[in-house]
Amino acid sequence: AEEFEELIHKTFKDVISVDLATASNLDSSTSKRRLNRGFAFVRFSSHGAAARVLRIGSRTDFMLGGILHPAINWAERESNVDADEMAKIKTAFVGNLPANANEEYLKKLFGHFGEVIRVAVSRKGQYPVGFIHFGSRSELDNAIKEMDGKTVSGPNRGPSFKIQVSVARPAVENDNKRSREEVKTRRSNVSGGKPDYSHGRYGHDSVERQTKAPRLSNRVADVTDPYEAALNSLPSAVNELLLRILRLGIGSAYDIDIHCIKSLSELPESGAVAVLNQFLITGSDKRNKGEYFLSLIAKVFTYLIQHLPFSFLAVFLSNYAF
Repeated sequence: AEEFEELIHKTFKDVISVDLATASNLDSSTSKRRLNRGFAFVRFSSHGAAARVLRIGSRTDFMLGGILHPAINWAERESNVDADEMAKIKTAFVGNLPANANEEYLKKLFGHFGEVIRVAVSRKGQYPVGFIHFGSRSELDNAIKEMDGKTVSGPNRGPSFKIQVSVARPAVENDNKRSREEVKTRRSNVSGGKPDYSHGRYGHDSVERQTKAPRLSNRVADVTDPYEAALNSLPSAVNELLLRILRLGIGSAYDIDIHCIKSLSELPESGAVAVLNQFLITGSDKRNKGEYFLSLIAKVFTYLIQHLPFSFLAVFLSNYAF
């Protein structure tokens, strides 16, 4: 545990604390040994610092300490995290999969670790992710130990890739229910539709949207992160709404990149809020989220050209180069 905590502090900036989840195991000598449950909670000095680590640490070629490719996601509220329930989970989350990965491929890849009860592949996000249900927790732990970060051949002897394997975290019902209700309320006001952001029983939607992004170096740079700086330059209402979209997993920093943020910042605050509200309602279903986000900005810009008084329009257009 001490070595892992030291590694986190060396790799990332602004770390306040590291809580490595462990479970006790009674060995043959009747002394208790603490075993890693496969996940940890890291607290940072600010939301911006945590967002920077999430963006850098969830890219495909990132290796923690040169040996471990972690699955990084926002932590649920502490009151909702049940460590005992986590210890009972026998399901692996498999990310960074190629587009043609299927259930049969995953079953062959993980079958030698023990009893594979069920295999499922979700294609609700931009890239597929898998769920492997093992017969016991020890089989799951062995699979994670041996396979996470390992380079394997793709389906049908396709190109090799670095696989991502972790404990599948159950979706926290209260938080998910609140998030669904928030989005449902917004959508019903526009079209009466019923959104569905569910990715099955386990909550890894934000991971599957980010696992294919190109990675930066292992060490977080000491200079100000350009993405974080762009976020902080937005008006408060716009910044909060965009962060909410990222937290809900409707879009990721890979989808809404720095180019999107800069384009958004060129709109009046009311126009930027309109873009984000529309993306919150409809963005989850789009395959190319970045392109869709920019199309919403273009629509607002066109609307402003057609409807704003000429005296205001001249000032507004002065910020744009044609």
